[in-house]
Amino acid sequence: MMGYVDLVGLTATVVTFFFFASGIPLCREMWKTGDMTKFPFYMFLISDINTVIMSYYTYRVSAWMLVCLNVAGTALQAGYLLTFSYMSYKRNRVAPFVQCLLGVAVVLLAYAYLRVVVREPTRITDLAGLTGSSMICIMQAMPLPTALKALSSKRPLEADALLTVLGLVLALLWLTYGMLLGDFYIWMPNSSGVAAGLLGVCALLANGTSRKKEQ
Repeated sequence: MMGYVDLVGLTATVVTFFFFASGIPLCREMWKTGDMTKFPFYMFLISDINTVIMSYYTYRVSAWMLVCLNVAGTALQAGYLLTFSYMSYKRNRVAPFVQCLLGVAVVLLAYAYLRVVVREPTRITDLAGLTGSSMICIMQAMPLPTALKALSSKRPLEADALLTVLGLVLALLWLTYGMLLGDFYIWMPNSSGVAAGLLGVCALLANGTSRKKEQ
């Protein structure tokens, strides 16, 4: 019988996978219309580097469910980035492709540093976890300025209401799962996501959102 810890982890994993998959309709629309202006290239690039690092960390701690999640996230986001880079290349823009190659180089250099310079297994695991969780913490905290601006100015939140609420739920799930496991590198970065999500929801309740669904 599945315990409550596994249930929380499975729920968080499923919800996160659908977040990773949210780029599929975005890429389909971009491919269909040719409009590349709405594609969050840097967000996907940073997130893809992070999922590679977290794949390595979760592999080292034998968290196989999270290994599968991060590998799936890496593959999906790499597909989005390659689609965008290909469409950019067709328009004689090579910068996105070069930036993707630089991202690969950063990951390879980090891996080489851990394996050749650090070498000690426990330190390798800790550094991989610290690097990955720090990147998650930064990404989770990115909505904070928008939420604080909306609350201080009493203006509508400039963010999607559904994504704001789901982001809070997801951060709470991973925070809870990480604390139940006692894994600092899982619960720590999601604490910033909970703070940003709570402020975002407060701004939504107080002022609503300025984002309207496109017709």
